[in-house]
Amino acid sequence: MNYQVLSRKWRPQFFREVVGQEHVVLTLQNAIKRGRVGHAYLFSGPRGVGKTTTARILAKALNCKKGPAPEPCNECGNCKSITEGRSMDVLEIDGASHRGVEEVRALRENVKFSPTSSLYKVYIIDEVHMLTNEAFNALLKTLEEPPEHVRFIFATTSPHKVPLTILSRCQRFDFHKIPLKLLVETLKNVSQRENIKIAEGAFLRIARISDGSLRDAESILDQLVSYVEGEIQEKDVDYLMGKVGREHLSEFILYLEKGEIGKCWSKVEELSQEGKPLEGFLDDCGEFLKDVLFLKIGIGDSETRNLLQGEIYREIRNIREERLIELMENLVELRERVRRSDTPLLTLEAGLARLSRKEAGAVKVKKDKAEKAEKVEEQRPEAKPPSPQEDSWEQVVKEVKKLGNLLYAVLKGSKVREMKEDKIVIAMPCNAAYFNTIPQKDKLSAWIKGKLGKEPEFIFREEKSKKEKKAKYDKIVEEAMRLFNAKVVRKENNG
Repeated sequence: MNYQVLSRKWRPQFFREVVGQEHVVLTLQNAIKRGRVGHAYLFSGPRGVGKTTTARILAKALNCKKGPAPEPCNECGNCKSITEGRSMDVLEIDGASHRGVEEVRALRENVKFSPTSSLYKVYIIDEVHMLTNEAFNALLKTLEEPPEHVRFIFATTSPHKVPLTILSRCQRFDFHKIPLKLLVETLKNVSQRENIKIAEGAFLRIARISDGSLRDAESILDQLVSYVEGEIQEKDVDYLMGKVGREHLSEFILYLEKGEIGKCWSKVEELSQEGKPLEGFLDDCGEFLKDVLFLKIGIGDSETRNLLQGEIYREIRNIREERLIELMENLVELRERVRRSDTPLLTLEAGLARLSRKEAGAVKVKKDKAEKAEKVEEQRPEAKPPSPQEDSWEQVVKEVKKLGNLLYAVLKGSKVREMKEDKIVIAMPCNAAYFNTIPQKDKLSAWIKGKLGKEPEFIFREEKSKKEKKAKYDKIVEEAMRLFNAKVVRKENNG
């Protein structure tokens, strides 16, 4: 059987087919159009994002019978031989297995010979950072003054390991992780061409797990096709890749939030028996909490929002934004302790017990406060209406202006929250403690006494305006965006 894996079968053959690296493609095409092709390039970036693929397309574009051209024709003899890997003028070298000085010396001898049927002799060295220092030194002279018919293209996932003397002689292009949306679109395109039946949620899950690598995403899809009979579901992706499903994550977070440690432990034990890595489980929890947080504040990709709109997530979406961030921070710290521990399962269970007890205590305090407030409300006598001799508070504040501008400025914008004959509670937009520093406050007490015939107790409290409350909320959102390097796409009111 001559089966070809998806990542090779659907490898881009034109610049226009390269996914997510428009900045690299455009620069290379312009260089070819203007006759400004460099003698050495360094392509750096994560695995599986198109570095070697782009190098091959560049080699074809330079040696195309109709070129050099911004796009190879893929029909001439040169293009076909390069695509099939049999060109004598385009040599691909694995830097990991040909890393010694002897291999580089042989390369130096070969570059002297002219290409057999192409315009350029192109050397593509993959994982170039694996070369030894002696090999780099041997390459240096040739790289500095190469023959006119030679072009070098280096690819690496670790550019910081390449000597500066080499870097300074190359034009460097940094390849990026492929955005989630583009990964999903590409997977859908491949699935349609291959007639693969797959659910919408599974596309997003594969793209998430592949972490910006198209090659990884296509390899996962390949595995799933062999594993699943019928339509591929999100749960199939989770099972095959050792990930925890969102339903389990939602249940676990709710158990933790409610302080139900027994159920937390049962869930962890269940996942451990299935062979799920504990660090990966905590990573999945953090990723899930981030998605819920972004949903609440109205940012993130539309695919994730659609998946989290369902009824199953409604309860977890009611958790406050501040609380979601706190949970994320706690789980990140716990993950680090688990990673360093010789007994990871025990460390995880102890950490969850600590977090669960903390949350249970917080819930109990809130419940006790609520019950106490209800009892006080039941026992409180019905408030008497204000004395008929008393004017509205707004009118009082206006008349207070006669007692002093400073006093008026402090009271302006204040509201009466409770009024009795012996007590008046006033909400102020500024720090309530500042009122006690005002010299004219005694004049206000005397003035009120003249109005009511007695001097009530004044209780001043600070009350933030809606604008100030929004500023505090925005600060929390801003911090979350900073932590996850996010940007606002749109804002929604989801709870």
